[in-house]
Amino acid sequence: QMRLTVGEDFRSSKSAKLAASSGARTFFWPLGENADRQLVATLELVLGRASTPTSGIIEVPMGRQLACRRMWVEGGVRAAEFSYEELCVRPVGTHDYIALCENFDVIVLTGVPRFSSTDENSARRFAGLVDVLYDRHLRLLCTIDAAPRELFAAIREQYSGGDEDDQADLRASVRMPTHGGSSGKHVAQFRLPQSVKYTESGRYRVTSDGEASTEVKSAAPKEVDGGWVEWSATGLLDASMFDLTCHTKAQQHDRLLPLLRCESRLEEMSYLAGQASA
Repeated sequence: QMRLTVGEDFRSSKSAKLAASSGARTFFWPLGENADRQLVATLELVLGRASTPTSGIIEVPMGRQLACRRMWVEGGVRAAEFSYEELCVRPVGTHDYIALCENFDVIVLTGVPRFSSTDENSARRFAGLVDVLYDRHLRLLCTIDAAPRELFAAIREQYSGGDEDDQADLRASVRMPTHGGSSGKHVAQFRLPQSVKYTESGRYRVTSDGEASTEVKSAAPKEVDGGWVEWSATGLLDASMFDLTCHTKAQQHDRLLPLLRCESRLEEMSYLAGQASA
């Protein structure tokens, strides 16, 4: 296993220079009427005009469609506005975001919350949207409930623990059974972390403190092969790949990395000049 590190976050350095120059922002917080007014004014500046939006449908690959309530398609700059719920809570994904990039120059996103520890799925979908827009150099205007570096604070705190990393232990946490899994096919097996327990109903349950609750019992030797469990294409009931592989500091950092990258990109994208030169 190879881990690459660098001493400087170049996006943070760029953001610091933009902040020092008092650059105009394109993200506005906290949520409220003032942020909404600033968003409208900045959108008019970017569009170069004040105009009435229309509604429309964006064609997405595989025959899907994405409805847009407010879009500006007349003139040199095309823009579309969506709520956070429309792009990050509903079942949309990368194909939808790429379709937006192919049809518009500016995306307006309203109502981005400060993510709680239980909002990780939506937070990762939001991070996916930011990655697509950043890589394709689209301008993002949005109202958010906190500064970019604070949006994922609760999720970062959730990953602040973890065991000390032992490379030998990491290598010993995954194996390929010689004779295949319970189905007879080749599968990967994981050493069951202490926080994952086996229930009487045959399901796996993740506990917050590593101890079984009254309704959960430790895995019996006949049910789990020496502490090893399978994770196939169908998955374990009530236990994700993350539950089985995210219990050391290195693994938790790797899990958190997309959100850390998103924070850095958001900070750069929150400046009008930063997006123009992305």
